[in-house]
Amino acid sequence: MARRLSTIAGFYRYCVEEQLLPVSPAVHLRRPKLNYESNATGLDRNELGMFLVQAGLAGGRDHGLACLLA
Repeated sequence: MARRLSTIAGFYRYCVEEQLLPVSPAVHLRRPKLNYESNATGLDRNELGMFLVQAGLAGGRDHGLACLLA
C-alpha cells in the first residue's frame, strides 16, 4: 500500500512540476509507516550444509552457484 501511495504522490508531484495541475491532491496524503527491519530468516548451519550437499549431487554448475549464494 505504501509503495502504491508513493507512486501516486510522485505522479501528482510530477504533474505540478510540469504545470499540468495547480496543486497536488496528494500533498497532505497520510502514508503508512514502514518497518525497515527485515523479518526474513536465513538458513542455519545444518540447513546450509544440506543445501550444499544436494547442490553437489545435482552437478558442478549447481554446486558452484550454491557456493556463491552461501
